[in-house]
Amino acid sequence: MRHRQHFGFKSEPFAKDIATKDLLKLPSMIGVKERLDYCLNLGGILIVFGEVGSGKTTAMRWSLSHYHSSDIKIVSIVATSGSIAEFYKQLSWGLDLAPKSLSRTTLLCECRTVIKELATSRKQRVLVCVDEAQLLRRDVLAELHTVMNFEHDGANYMTLVLCGQPALLENLQYRAAAPLASRVMSKAQVRALTQGEMEEYLNHHLRVAGIKTQLFEPNAVVAIQQGSAGGLRRANQLAAGGLMAAAIENCRSVTADHIRTAASELI
Repeated sequence: MRHRQHFGFKSEPFAKDIATKDLLKLPSMIGVKERLDYCLNLGGILIVFGEVGSGKTTAMRWSLSHYHSSDIKIVSIVATSGSIAEFYKQLSWGLDLAPKSLSRTTLLCECRTVIKELATSRKQRVLVCVDEAQLLRRDVLAELHTVMNFEHDGANYMTLVLCGQPALLENLQYRAAAPLASRVMSKAQVRALTQGEMEEYLNHHLRVAGIKTQLFEPNAVVAIQQGSAGGLRRANQLAAGGLMAAAIENCRSVTADHIRTAASELI
């Protein structure tokens, strides 16, 4: 792309698929990892929450990269507004099952059997990560805890991570969700970046892409911080757009005007 040639980037600096080893270890990411370790050791549920585009997925991706597949079986699910049976189907697919029946009772039984077998026979704990968990219906939240019931033996076979927007916390306050909420061991908030963190974040991504100089002028950093409200997704969009705008004007640095131009292209 034009900005890569103009500035001499070796790779796209603000791509979504940046390798986990190249991610800047932000405080919120470290907080998610520490709480995830805690919940894996004890079992139960971890809540990861934050505003839209705050970096929840990035924090989870970085945290999960530390676990070896021989120790932890990671099952990733994207929540929908569907029924509990739909959730169990997604879980069964993640456990490499071919469901024999679409009955939610049968699906639940099969999932629990496999989870227990993985833990007891293969010494492999199951970590179920549910993204967009604020979409889960109340009747799903009311029943979801049953997947963690293993014949009352109290063993730590599975850990559940519910990752979503702050509305998830509100949904867990409903009385029907009390059995699920009572199993929450910890919660981690992925918060917005401060201006100082934003400057560090931008410069880190430039270095990863092969640029050691600071391309973003101080007023551009302020514009990105304000325009993104400290959220990573919008910050990445503004930074990438600002680089493109600067390249089009044949400028060697990015100014606040370039960021405003980038912002005008976004919704």
